Parts: sequence; structure tokens; C-alpha cells
Amino acid sequence: MGDVIDLDERKRQLAARKAFRSWVLRFGEAFDFWTRLRDLSDRSLYELIQGGETSGAVIQGFVMAVLGMGERDLDFQRLEPAEKIDVIDITLFLVDQLRFECMRRLGWVETYPADGIPLMDMVEQFAVRFQVVKNETPPLAETHPAYADFQSTFQGDRASFVRRLIPEAIQAFRERLRRDPGK
Repeated sequence: MGDVIDLDERKRQLAARKAFRSWVLRFGEAFDFWTRLRDLSDRSLYELIQGGETSGAVIQGFVMAVLGMGERDLDFQRLEPAEKIDVIDITLFLVDQLRFECMRRLGWVETYPADGIPLMDMVEQFAVRFQVVKNETPPLAETHPAYADFQSTFQGDRASFVRRLIPEAIQAFRERLRRDPGK
């Protein structure tokens, strides 16, 4: 008797293969439906957290591919205004989560809103699961040298305190990669 094929699972695998196609070519790594931020190599994560046009386009292309909207800038330009806003919201959410993952690997934060969630789920379930946490910022880890300053900061300003550390975290991550390029 033949193997039983779960059609939904097969569709998800095919959707992931299509959505990650450009990442596989760009990073030379394997990605699948279950790939989480924790699963990215340091090198791939570093490239994605850079900011700017290139990394933003890579993330935006992934979001659009997951949502079945194409994956190129030309495809983005053809979207309706509401669809563009959705793509931008999800892209910015992913950029935040990628940077928080960088900070987690450095030991600067312990967790973040989408920690451990597959990238595909972050995109597909954004409206129902992540829209409400899209602006959440994790607290600074007690082991960070600036933790005392973080604690003395007004509660409403703590998210800004952590976000102001992002450029420093990217720099520290680059130095870590330079010391250990095999990651």
C-alpha cells in the first residue's frame, strides 16, 4: 500500500520552497516551512539585519512570496494601496524580529514576541496573531552592561532604550562574525 500524503502539508512545503527560493540562492542554505529565526546562520541573519534597500527588498520579497503576491519590486508596485501597507507592516515586523534575534544571540535580550515561531507562520498569521504585538520590544537582559540604566528609565521609555541599542547590536554582531566566520 502506498504512503498517505497529507495534501495540506504538501501545499505548505511547496509554498515554503517558493517563498524561500531567493533566500536559498542568496544565502546558500536550506530553508523550509518550519525555519525559525533561531535556525538562520549568523551570516544570513547579519545580512538580513543590515537595513537599507538590499536587505529590505530580500525580506519584502519573502513576505510577498508567502502571501502569493509575487516577489519583485515590480510586483509590489502593482499591488493595491491596502496590500502595500500590509506587506510593509509585515516586513517591518520581520525586521524587528530579526534584530531582536540578533540581540538574543548576543545575550542582550532573552526572548522576543515571535521567538521560536516559523517565519512562514509569522507572515501567514500576522493579522490574527502578530498584529497586536508588532510594536512590542523585549526588555533588556539583566546581564547587559546597561541594565541598571534600563531599569532606571521611565517604564514608557524602555522600548526606545532597547531600540536605540540596535545599531550597537548590529556592530557587535558583525564583530562576533569577524571573530568566528564559520557560523
